[in-house]
Amino acid sequence: DAHLCLWEYHVTGDQPLQQARSFMEQVARQATELGDLRCVAVCHYALGTMHLWRGLRDRAVKDLSSSLELHERVGSPAGMAYSLARKGGLHTMMGATELGWRAVQDGLAYAEQAAVRDHCLQRLYGIGIWNRLEVDDMAQVRELAGKSEKLLNETGACAACALDLYPWLAYYYLQIGEIERAKACDEAVSDLARQTGNPIGSAIAAMITSSICVMHQEEQQAQQHKQEAYHYLEEAVPDSSHSPVFHFLSRMTEQQAVLHQS
Repeated sequence: DAHLCLWEYHVTGDQPLQQARSFMEQVARQATELGDLRCVAVCHYALGTMHLWRGLRDRAVKDLSSSLELHERVGSPAGMAYSLARKGGLHTMMGATELGWRAVQDGLAYAEQAAVRDHCLQRLYGIGIWNRLEVDDMAQVRELAGKSEKLLNETGACAACALDLYPWLAYYYLQIGEIERAKACDEAVSDLARQTGNPIGSAIAAMITSSICVMHQEEQQAQQHKQEAYHYLEEAVPDSSHSPVFHFLSRMTEQQAVLHQS
């Protein structure tokens, strides 16, 4: 189960995304030949995530569907929870919010059976908050945010999994005017990005910082940090216009316009 997190360090650390994708495809082929279905399932999850980041939706759907099927066959609750979190994010990004919410709820049920429960929940809570924000279900967002804070206080943040949670927690806190809590999310993402050298985390942190500057009416700094966020994203994920990270940056930009007016 630990490999569901650890492979992401391989992507964002020592190799560019294309090389990492080629590596995972090679491992998947070798594992298939050996009949190691658990390894194949993890590889399909990794490939689905990479394709999702790059906005290659059709390939992401195919790989994540294979990951779900294989993780169910090998009896991995963690694999099911992780894959359902990605599926929930994909549906949410494409506007199928109820399908996304169903995937999150199914994932939460599997997470409770997983050895890496806290890791699963960090991802699922983040996707759930995003999903419910899209339909303005603030009661459910508040509940998920409260559970998220409790989880992070009890178990700490995973440098990979928390990157699904902190961005949307920050968005929510900015929306309700909890600037200090948004700052805490920003600092946490910045620390995780520095620890892992993850440019995606750097892009997210820069955009949250930009929004905090907007709240403080520091327009020049806000614009600089926003440009920095998009620069990080373009460097890390060249064809990113349909990726979840691009979606997050776009939502934050829209929110900034509202924050500026208020």
